[in-house]
Amino acid sequence: MKTTVKILFKSLLLLIITAILCAYFSYVFFVGNKNLKTAFQSIPKNMLDVVILGSSHTQYGINPAILNNETNLYAYVNASACQPIEVSYQMLKETLKTQKPKVVILDVFTMLPAKEVCHANSVYKMASDEMTGMEKINTLMYIDDKDTAFNYIFNIRMYHQRWKEVNIDDFVIKNNKSNYDHFGYINLPSNDLNFRFLDIPERNSKYELDKKDIKYLKKIKELCDKKGMQLLLIKTPFDINQDNLNALMSVWDLANSLNIKYIDFIEKSKDLGFAFGVDSETWHNTNWGAYKITKYLSEYLTENYKFNHIDNREININLKYLKNSTYFSLLNNLPDPYAFIKYASEFKGVVIIKYNGSNKTSITKVENELMQSLGTNNNFIWNKNLNYYAIIKSGELIAESNKEAKAVINGNSIVVNKNSVIVNDKELDDISNELTLIVADESFSWKQSMNINYASKWFWKVGCDGYVCK
Repeated sequence: MKTTVKILFKSLLLLIITAILCAYFSYVFFVGNKNLKTAFQSIPKNMLDVVILGSSHTQYGINPAILNNETNLYAYVNASACQPIEVSYQMLKETLKTQKPKVVILDVFTMLPAKEVCHANSVYKMASDEMTGMEKINTLMYIDDKDTAFNYIFNIRMYHQRWKEVNIDDFVIKNNKSNYDHFGYINLPSNDLNFRFLDIPERNSKYELDKKDIKYLKKIKELCDKKGMQLLLIKTPFDINQDNLNALMSVWDLANSLNIKYIDFIEKSKDLGFAFGVDSETWHNTNWGAYKITKYLSEYLTENYKFNHIDNREININLKYLKNSTYFSLLNNLPDPYAFIKYASEFKGVVIIKYNGSNKTSITKVENELMQSLGTNNNFIWNKNLNYYAIIKSGELIAESNKEAKAVINGNSIVVNKNSVIVNDKELDDISNELTLIVADESFSWKQSMNINYASKWFWKVGCDGYVCK
């Protein structure tokens, strides 16, 4: 009996040593980023208020910079392309290794028949790259072809022929912090100014959901309940057809039966002014669409949940980068002055106003209040014939004049008058003789301008007047 135990013990020990060596040499021979710490793991522990799971629909659909700008909360999009529900469960377990979010948001795209466009092996592999330990292994083991799964787990099987290329640096295990200043969000600029509201079909039959999806949604709910986290299901807008609409309604039926809250952004798309073309390229939200969805989501979170938010300097520094890139992308190539001024008033930056007085303007109370939201008290209705020049930083009026406004912001000199805007002794050439609004980040690493011609039309609303309608 003792001999048998010894043999078993030695066999088990040999297997463990073999597995460790296979894992280590898989790391050595691997081609690509060898840093063991993922971007998500690099975030300071227990700092996230919200974690967002799901497919690329959330990677493009929810912007943590906007959510933080609206609520001060910290969020991360811990999603991956076509992320199946069972992988979202593993991703949630991965999340709990370093974070204790109050709210877990899950997009339900991969519970719909549209998930058939996804390529099975690749979705598990891409998701596993964002995980570590057993969660990584469990995710790869969902692959039906177990030989392929083991190749991914012990990739020395694929890369052993690289032994001649390996150098001494490859043997050093790296566990450094990874860059996380995108917070899992992917920025998609809009290249289409068509403005089309989604034609949403009505439910015409029940759809039988995949039993595996139901099983893992219940497991996600159970894990959230166990850890004292709130689960919120969402579906970001995409060009939905009848079959997917029927399936989505079945998902909401299931959510109701499990007492899970949900937001159907497809149903709310028209109320939110969410237009396909400008806000979505049919499946993925553009930066403008992500703004609308995240803005609504921010209000919903603060109204329905209580957070014990703790501020963190490191996260704020990383968020500043995402806010700055978000600000730039929202203003870039934006043809709508209403939205341009709205974004300029909501983010921290520098705003320059060059207004040459004219009685031709059609500024009403709405436009006047919008201009004042930038940080000026000037009344453009009462004083429409007077020139007005102003320099504003993060909502604070730095300089204003009817002749010439001057200021120095972070070492950058600014002069604005009737004929020109001069920054650091360089005259800007993209300005109008009537009204020009210039927005820049505080370091002037970028700038965007909006020219408005009084003679043609002062402001125009987002919709058929501003964009081509279809």
